Amino acid sequence: MMADNGLFYLDISTENKTEESELLFTFYWPESGKWEGTDFSITVK
Repeated sequence: MMADNGLFYLDISTENKTEESELLFTFYWPESGKWEGTDFSITVK
């Protein structure tokens, strides 16, 4: 994870993913020590 001007981002390799592969993720909030509690998804195009 990287920080740039207060914005955090993560590069995820899609090299081994095929078109229409789904990436699932959630967020962890370190200030409160809690997970988001919701899963999010992105489809590789």
